[in-house]
Amino acid sequence: MKIILLQDVPKVGKRHEVKEVADGFARNVLLPSKKAVVATPVMMAQIKQTQEQKAQSVAHEDQLFLALVKKLRETNLVVKAKAGKEGHLFASVKADEIITSAQGLGLDIKKDWIVINEPIKIIGEHEIELKRGGKSEKIKIKIEA
Repeated sequence: MKIILLQDVPKVGKRHEVKEVADGFARNVLLPSKKAVVATPVMMAQIKQTQEQKAQSVAHEDQLFLALVKKLRETNLVVKAKAGKEGHLFASVKADEIITSAQGLGLDIKKDWIVINEPIKIIGEHEIELKRGGKSEKIKIKIEA
């Protein structure tokens, strides 16, 4: 039986995939638990439209991500933190503090994009990584007391 998965099902497939499964498995497991629906032409058209919209939104978000990285490279992102006399921070800089500083410049960074490879514990310039999907870009931030 040909079905469309409504959610990820282990060892079967991911959401919105069209799969051929055994009739009994579809009737007794997938359909009653609402994990799948029978693949009718109408449902196939809806899934195709949904996938096209998703592809467009992903492409749009990729463009926004690259534009954001470009703006961050052009501007100096400064994060304020409390530090001791020798320039050591009382607490390491977290992604939330970077997001707050970026929002002060009118830039919208998502928390899951920020990758801090090693803890930032001293004042000065540091390099962080922004990842979205398969794209990875490095930017510099400045930590000030």
